[in-house]
Amino acid sequence: MDFELSPEQREIKATFARFSDERIAPQAAAIDAAHTFPREVFDQLAEIGLFGMRYPEADGGTGLALIEFCLALEEIARGSLSVAGCVAMQSLMGTKFLHMLGNADIRERLFKPALRGEKIGAICMTEPNAGSDLDGLATQARTSDGGYILNGQKTWVTSAPFADFFTVFAKAGEEKKLTIFLVERNFKGLAIGRPIEKMGVWALPTSEVAFNDCFVPDGHRLSKEEGDGEGHLRKTLAEMSAEEKNRTSHRYRALVEVRRRGLVLTDDTAACELIGQPVRLVSRPTPNPKVTVPSDLPYVEMLLRKRF
Repeated sequence: MDFELSPEQREIKATFARFSDERIAPQAAAIDAAHTFPREVFDQLAEIGLFGMRYPEADGGTGLALIEFCLALEEIARGSLSVAGCVAMQSLMGTKFLHMLGNADIRERLFKPALRGEKIGAICMTEPNAGSDLDGLATQARTSDGGYILNGQKTWVTSAPFADFFTVFAKAGEEKKLTIFLVERNFKGLAIGRPIEKMGVWALPTSEVAFNDCFVPDGHRLSKEEGDGEGHLRKTLAEMSAEEKNRTSHRYRALVEVRRRGLVLTDDTAACELIGQPVRLVSRPTPNPKVTVPSDLPYVEMLLRKRF
């Protein structure tokens, strides 16, 4: 298999590396110290097309793949993990369901402006008593004239204090199955709760969100049918799981740590606690005159891409 980056991928990586070195890294400490959303850098990344990388050109994106996006995110994270967290949410879960399920009005008024950085999206899934346990979610949506009434509480909502719209998972219908709704910031009954203090990534704002008799019109039920939310969620997560997720997300996290620690890698086998578990940096094979092996970090990048 060929693990070398294509010319286009190398150019994407170099572009975001320059941006990170010039625009992010010099102010990374100040960004975190401010404890607020990094709007200026966010807007600059929107201008160079980051948020549309994974979406088709016809919908305002650039039609690239997850590999290209993670190459860009790797370089952004090297400058600031806070900024990387903010832009990853906007590029992935914050906008994905609007593109996949939103009607024409939602796409034009919210999704496309979000790709330009003019609107900020958030996703509301985790609750005080339920996270990945989807059956344990307690937020309810009951039918009302012309729409639904939402009641419940969400927590760990990234970008909530600054978000313009929220993708919300709630139980609806007679069988109380998971259904996806879109709540705009100006909807009555939506309340942004207390900020959640964290040990780091302070410029990645995280808050609680509550829905108190929050009316959501029928057109803002993103689910095609009541109860199809789990299927759509699994479909979305599958795109970033298995081979794709492991070869990209885990790789960029490991590489960020390698670079941050300034490790000098040798021919010896090494084991480093890079991402919460041992990542084995395998010894180089016996030299083969027919094979050109990159040195140091690019070689580790090649190994990690192959491993994950």
